[in-house]
Amino acid sequence: MKNFLPYFKLLGPVRFQFVLAIFFGLIAGAASGAGLPLLVSEVFPLIFRSEKTGLTADAPGWLLSFVEFL
Repeated sequence: MKNFLPYFKLLGPVRFQFVLAIFFGLIAGAASGAGLPLLVSEVFPLIFRSEKTGLTADAPGWLLSFVEFL
């Protein structure tokens, strides 16, 4: 961290934008990391539940027709 201390002086005019970019980068990282657990909890049970088609009865019609096409 000591190696970066001289460069922090150069951030003077844009310090607010730098802190804002770090903040929104953390938010974007957290939001993109939340997608996989949501996919596993919501989408996978919808696709892999039934023995006959691999789909549940409450699956969307376009998904049922796609599986029948395969």
